[in-house]
Amino acid sequence: MTLTPVGYILWVLSPYLTILAALYFAKREYPAWVVRKTIHVFGLINASLIAGLNTLFDAIVISVLFMVTFLGVSFSGIAPLYQFLVDKGTRDGESKAISYLNSMLTVLVGLIIMLIFVEENWIFMSSMLSIAIGDGMGEVIGRTLGRHPYRIIRPKTVEGSLGVYFGTLVALFVPYLYVFGSVSYTVVWIFLIVSLGVVILEAVSWAFLDNLSIPIFVSAMLFFLM
Repeated sequence: MTLTPVGYILWVLSPYLTILAALYFAKREYPAWVVRKTIHVFGLINASLIAGLNTLFDAIVISVLFMVTFLGVSFSGIAPLYQFLVDKGTRDGESKAISYLNSMLTVLVGLIIMLIFVEENWIFMSSMLSIAIGDGMGEVIGRTLGRHPYRIIRPKTVEGSLGVYFGTLVALFVPYLYVFGSVSYTVVWIFLIVSLGVVILEAVSWAFLDNLSIPIFVSAMLFFLM
């Protein structure tokens, strides 16, 4: 069903809730990782909902309208929103070029997955939510509750990896239940295995590569195993 004009407006405005939340945390001088992770988690959740809960045509229109307004505000001198997101999305010790590359490649991978699974958009939603919730919970829990560190490529914690695991399970179950209403034991086992694979990918990734490898892995596994 095609969206009404009001529906388009609401969807176009919805990403600004994430930006406002990030601005609020930055204004209150929360740690940089809190601001960055707010953008990461809720930005990707919002993107997955826009593409997953609307038709492909509507998702493209919403995305284009958002980008036009966002870039227009950012580069017209009204408010430097784009620069703010880049500044806050850059990890300590990384260059802004890495942040630019990360955002562009993540969007490209997400777009490719969305187009491939246009008739099975729950797979797209699961793949994007796996980096939003799964990967996102890894840092949130690891930084706040992590007590047992380990290192393969980057420092991690056992608690953070458990956060990735259970966050990924949520990312897999929610879209599937939304579309199909129930799960079988076979599906549960597949989700348990896929979530373990996401934990491994997140643990061995360098820089932002997990933002690319995780959605590709999740979508491929769900396609071939389901």
